[in-house]
Amino acid sequence: MITDHETRIRKFFFMGMPTNQWKAETRRTWDDGHGYKGEAWRPAAPRTFNSYKEAEAFLERRNNG
Repeated sequence: MITDHETRIRKFFFMGMPTNQWKAETRRTWDDGHGYKGEAWRPAAPRTFNSYKEAEAFLERRNNG
């Protein structure tokens, strides 16, 4: 079972250098029921955003379904 627990918005880095874009991430945990468990931050959106507010609006729409 895959479960998303929290979200965050972070500055997007390309090859270690900060850019003027933002990315939305979710902290995801998983358990396949056969001993394989894990936890990691994963992208919540398939793209980057030009502003923090755009990323925030995306997460709001995503969370409110």
